[in-house]
Amino acid sequence: MADDRCADRLIALRWPHHQALIVHRQTLAPQGERDSNDRKRVRTFQPTDRVENRDRVSSGIAPPRNSEEGMVMARPAAIDALLEAARHGIDRVQPADLTSEMAAGALVVDTRPFDQRERDGELPGALIIDRNVLEWRLDPTCPHHIPQADNANVRVVIVCNEGYSSSLAAATLRQLGLKRATDLVGGFQAWRQFCVLAGDAEASARSETSQPGAP
Repeated sequence: MADDRCADRLIALRWPHHQALIVHRQTLAPQGERDSNDRKRVRTFQPTDRVENRDRVSSGIAPPRNSEEGMVMARPAAIDALLEAARHGIDRVQPADLTSEMAAGALVVDTRPFDQRERDGELPGALIIDRNVLEWRLDPTCPHHIPQADNANVRVVIVCNEGYSSSLAAATLRQLGLKRATDLVGGFQAWRQFCVLAGDAEASARSETSQPGAP
């Protein structure tokens, strides 16, 4: 039976064939007082909506929210901010330009661990230096530096597997005074992919010129 007070009724229906939660909220007025203005308010929640964050931080401060949707916004990872800062002002080398960098005298350093080099192959012309001793081997003021790193003006291109740790390494070398230190965009994997595409294009060009009637 209807009560003299207004009541809220919340009915949640989950459709088995649709990834959406439809919530019907209907305000009920006492019998005889309903009019044409009483309507159902419907809101559809997408599967990616996040309604509540149950894990509050110990300080009691809730994560930031989008005021419109009420969704919890993800905080950027600290390492992403560090990586962005490390790459600021560095003229990173594209895979297509690595050969010309070597020809111009750049010192290309491969910091990939042994298992990655064994799995994917070596980088021709690169000097292999383990990441854990990189700064000591390339700092011209360090007694343990390699002969190729005898001055701070040497051009150094760091190559890791995918171009992330190499950016951090290049930034550290710049702090040591190697202002021309940089890294390879995308790392060894991007360079290898470039070689594959370049090789396919070259093979295609050779195939076309070998066709009968080709100039």
